[in-house]
Amino acid sequence: MSDDGLETLMNLILLRFGLIAAVVVVIAILIVAGALWLRRRGALDTAARRAAPVARRAAEHRRSERSDLLSAGLSGLATVLEQRGAPSDHDRAQTDEAARPDRDSHDGDA
Repeated sequence: MSDDGLETLMNLILLRFGLIAAVVVVIAILIVAGALWLRRRGALDTAARRAAPVARRAAEHRRSERSDLLSAGLSGLATVLEQRGAPSDHDRAQTDEAARPDRDSHDGDA
């Protein structure tokens, strides 16, 4: 193979790598922008609850075919989304506090 042919091949490989990297960056930016938009609308928890089972099924489907980094990533994403969608202990404590009647208002000091 001549030097010109090798240079052309290397240029094509570099171009392919650049295009793939650019697509990955654009997808990552779109995901972050979508998450911020959902967060501002107050719908991030609802979206997380709905996306968790989808990510879990995709991870299980990929794991049945082959075990790779994407399967592990989808499984981890599903776990994070499930934890995000579930109310935390702190949220439950705040809900319990809000549901209790205020003791100071029933002192009889009117």
